[in-house]
Amino acid sequence: MAMPWELPQIVSNLVLEKEALQSMMQQNVNDLQKSMILVSMRTLIEAEIAGLCGDARKRSEQRAYVRFGKQSAGHLSILDQKIPYPKPRVRTKDKKSEAVLETYNKFQGGMSEDAFKKMLFGISTRNYELAIHAMQDGYGISKSSVSRRYVKESAAALEALCTRKIDRYFPIVYLDGLSVGGEMMLIALGVDIEGHKAVLGMHQGTTEHSAVVKGLFDDLEKRGFSRENPTLFVIDGSQAIAKAIKERFAYHLIQRCQEHKKRNILAYFKNHPMHNDIKMRLHTAYAETDFEKGKELLLSLSKYVGTINSDAAASVREGLEETLTIRKLGVAPLLARTLRTTNPIESLNSMLETFSARVKRWQGGSMRKRWLAVAAIESERRMNRVHGNISIVEMVEKMCRELNYDMSKVLHGRAA
Repeated sequence: MAMPWELPQIVSNLVLEKEALQSMMQQNVNDLQKSMILVSMRTLIEAEIAGLCGDARKRSEQRAYVRFGKQSAGHLSILDQKIPYPKPRVRTKDKKSEAVLETYNKFQGGMSEDAFKKMLFGISTRNYELAIHAMQDGYGISKSSVSRRYVKESAAALEALCTRKIDRYFPIVYLDGLSVGGEMMLIALGVDIEGHKAVLGMHQGTTEHSAVVKGLFDDLEKRGFSRENPTLFVIDGSQAIAKAIKERFAYHLIQRCQEHKKRNILAYFKNHPMHNDIKMRLHTAYAETDFEKGKELLLSLSKYVGTINSDAAASVREGLEETLTIRKLGVAPLLARTLRTTNPIESLNSMLETFSARVKRWQGGSMRKRWLAVAAIESERRMNRVHGNISIVEMVEKMCRELNYDMSKVLHGRAA
């Protein structure tokens, strides 16, 4: 991903004439956005050429076309502005005929006002690469011209995500499932000792079944995640996930999402006269910073709702202490606010959904994983450190005392 200060070098790579480049970089923000659009144009042009000729660094006897230099008299158009850009040439191997580059020809015709606005709406210095997809729609470029390149690149992204080493200690792990095209993707988001987030892995299944969770854990362990580490797992309340954690990890604690628990309980009282009263009691219990007092309030609530609905009372009691784990540890308020819900991983899931929303038909499980791998890597770059990260070391110390774990192993990096 390019940073703002890298844009001049990126634009210079477009082989623009020197005077045109200097003029462009001196203009306003709107012209800078045009420069980034040119980067996207170049990417699509090169993708079409690669589809015809293959990788420029490798020779292939199976390709029917070869690169044949560039024609100096060429340009690309955005609205009424023509930008000098040498026209790439592609010929058959016998050099008797020249291929028509559909993408280049379309970009010579100029960008419509609607297409330009669509591009600017989604473009920024943080995600200008994604504007390539909007540009395809704006120009009506055939997706087959770049699909082969994207399949290759997304497969590489998946390989990178699923094979990279887990080489540092993640005391906090969020686990949640995301439905993608009728399939369930279980995703693990880790938070390291300094509060930095990282997508640890993903595993595909039809539901959040314990076998799927175990498959994810197997993959994490192969890449360096130790089951001996003291770890706080933040989950949405899935019993299958909780069961798999308890069976696998020697030193673990579970924090169940309080918002999920609230919704589950209040669902029993939809349109009930006592709905608001029960909601207020739940809020008060989970806002209590003292573990024993919070537990007492929830047990009292269980008795109260039991006179109305016994299933609701059972829901309050189910996993009761696990919804108060952060209170039992005495986690600092700002960090506790981060850990009381699964919001961090749900935010990731939201980004993944946005990235993959344009797919109308999923072609097999590998396509789902490839797209999500690209989305996960892109989303990682946008993630900020968790709020209250300064208190994570203190939380780990308290976890070690609670789990009777030797803190020196963490301090000397052996749990990393």
